[in-house]
Amino acid sequence: MSTIKVSYCILTYNQEDYIEQTIQAAFNQTYSPMEIIISDDGSIDHTFEIVQRMAKEYKGPNVVKINQNVPNLGLREHYNKVLYELSTGEYIILADGDDVSISTRVEDYVKAFEQYPDVVMVSSKSIETDQDLNPLLTDEEWDGSYSINTINDYIENPTWFIHSSDSRGLRRSVIDAYPPLKYPRAEDLSFFIRALMVGSECYIRKGYVHRRHHDNNSSSAKLTKDVTQKLITQMNEDVDTAHENGYISIKKVYQIKNKFLYILEYMNLYSNNTTYNLKVIFYKALSKVLKVRIFKL
Repeated sequence: MSTIKVSYCILTYNQEDYIEQTIQAAFNQTYSPMEIIISDDGSIDHTFEIVQRMAKEYKGPNVVKINQNVPNLGLREHYNKVLYELSTGEYIILADGDDVSISTRVEDYVKAFEQYPDVVMVSSKSIETDQDLNPLLTDEEWDGSYSINTINDYIENPTWFIHSSDSRGLRRSVIDAYPPLKYPRAEDLSFFIRALMVGSECYIRKGYVHRRHHDNNSSSAKLTKDVTQKLITQMNEDVDTAHENGYISIKKVYQIKNKFLYILEYMNLYSNNTTYNLKVIFYKALSKVLKVRIFKL
């Protein structure tokens, strides 16, 4: 078992204009020691050269590990490699290669994890900025208070997760409870629901990550109908795994899967003419779990 509690994981791809600030923000964290994993997904620009230089020059208290995927794995497999193969800490703090965390992010996340043993995920709001880190919103108020959220909160308000998904840390138990992701896209959403089926979330009302908006943001792309169907399949399998391992009841299986459709509708990930087909996928999966045939849509 590793003696280092925190794995600070930076996932990057073709972000030569931003990666230096992202890495420096990791080096500037007030919490130490931790392992800082900088994983490059086969960039074709100078991103990995910058990673190598900064890792070589670093003289601080943390352990810096670098990785380059050759060839490029894609976001899903990159997530899987970092979370399931490279990271060793009890607490995993995630960062994109163009985001900049404030210096107390890790320290405050660890405090939340250790204050609440049932919490398996810590989230906070991001500070939305342009590519030069100029804030895009100036009227937001954050008081640093906590709220503890459970799977029941998700069931009661399935669209609520959208407001707490930007900046996230996970406890190792979430990774251990499920196999690697099988289907692409919306990794944040998959791990959010995975976590809530294992434990609770601590949401901190404070901005900890400057999240850049620019032309190359991977999160800005629309999901196709095919990818959305795979996302539903991923969710169905995750819920079934949680039920089989005793984390949730059969009643929760139905509730979680049903509410997931509302999330997709709210996010406008598919057009109205695909709603029927997606509901068919959902009810077929549900009927397998309940061992009954469901006809009504």
